[in-house]
This record gives sequence, structure tokens and C-alpha cells, in this order.
Amino acid sequence: MPSDLAHQPWWVEMCDSLARYEAHAPAVVDPNLTPVQQQAMTTRHRAFFAALRTQLSEVAADDVPASRAARLRAAHLWWAKHR
Repeated sequence: MPSDLAHQPWWVEMCDSLARYEAHAPAVVDPNLTPVQQQAMTTRHRAFFAALRTQLSEVAADDVPASRAARLRAAHLWWAKHR
């Protein structure tokens, strides 16, 4: 990971969100939902965080600082819209 990302608040925020999800994903159960609703929510969450993981990987893999910054900005806009 490029060192400049460690100091980017958006990067840290999205990585923290992904880490929290991965640490607690199996334990997330809402007793107010039916099993079908719970499964749908779980599926949506898995898809969302898989996409976030992919976006973060693409940002980290970009070698051009300006392009990396643009990817980070786009990833954060997507994340903020869909979370």
C-alpha cells in the first residue's frame, strides 16, 4: 500500500468500516427481521463489502498518485452513497 493512503481520512474510514464488517459479520442478527429478510440483508452486506474490498484494492494498486487520488475520491463517493 502506498504510504500516502495511510494518512487519507477517506481511506482510513473505508478500511475501518470493512474491518468492522469482517470482524462482526457472522454475529450481525436483527431479531426484528424474518429469516428471509435477514438473509437478504446479509447478502446485500456481503455484496457491498466485497465491492468495497475490490475498490480499495484497486486504489492501493494504482501507482500514479493523481490517479490514485481520483480513484480514492470516486470510491469514497460510492461508499458514502451506498452504505
